[in-house]
Amino acid sequence: MTPQKERLGGHDVKFGPEPGTAIVADGLRIDLDNGTTWQMTDRQCLLWADCSLEAEAPAQLLEAKLQGGSFHFEFADSRGRHFNLQWPLEGFAEAFATYEAEWQRRQ
Repeated sequence: MTPQKERLGGHDVKFGPEPGTAIVADGLRIDLDNGTTWQMTDRQCLLWADCSLEAEAPAQLLEAKLQGGSFHFEFADSRGRHFNLQWPLEGFAEAFATYEAEWQRRQ
């Protein structure tokens, strides 16, 4: 996630899965207790691991991460091994606020 200089408060987001990674259909998502709050639907990302978010998509991802919950990444690697990983987003909002403050300070 990197700030967009031309759009105040905007960010660019890129995921960097290794070539050969096959992300399952609902395998890149953020869940809260009440269900999924964000899910990658871009077929280019899911099939070819070429994941760049444009337009309003970065803001939607950021909003979901700020709500908390957990980030899920389910995929098969280039050798066909299956992984289902999960990271809690607890503390993300505070870390992001610090990141934004530091970025603004350095401008």
